This record gives sequence, structure tokens and C-alpha cells, in this order.
Amino acid sequence: METASFHVRLRGLINSPVQATESEDRWLDRLPVGTLLSAVALSRFQWPVDPYDNRAWLVVGCAPGLDDEGYRAWLTGLPNEGVLIDPSDDRLQRLLAANRKTASL
Repeated sequence: METASFHVRLRGLINSPVQATESEDRWLDRLPVGTLLSAVALSRFQWPVDPYDNRAWLVVGCAPGLDDEGYRAWLTGLPNEGVLIDPSDDRLQRLLAANRKTASL
């Protein structure tokens, strides 16, 4: 008996008219541990990912329990296309500020 992934079950809960394909489901399941997404974000996400149009990409956040190093590891685990990172996360702002300091030295 095959169990539907979390993402397929979530789409069913939000009554999404779009059914996840097997390739979409695999892509979603490869998002790194600690990834947070809302039902609204998932309902607006369109598969396959269009690298030239980010309007339908998945808006993601990171679990608040991860420290700055954990956040950095989470960032490196994200796919190169298909996700937009929540810009309001303080850890992202600290990382960007640290990189600006390093770049200006």
C-alpha cells in the first residue's frame, strides 16, 4: 500500500484543483528539512517550474528553531529555481549584512 506524500495530502486539504504529478511530488519532497510553506503558497505554486517567471514559484521560510549556521545549511539545500525565500527572516538579514561587510573590506 503506497502512502501519499505530505504535499499531496495538503493539496487535498486545501481543495486544490491541481493534483501533484509524480515529478512535482519528488521535487517538493527534496526540499530541505526545516522548510516551512503555507497552504496559500502551495496553492499558488505551478509545476513545472518556469526559470524565467517567478510569479508562481513557491514562497518558503525556514523553521525558527534553526540557528544562523542551521539557516545557512538550509539555504544551501534549497533548489536553484522554483523557490522564493521569505525576506523578512532576521537570519537572512544578518547573513546579508555580514556578506556586505566582507565584500566591502
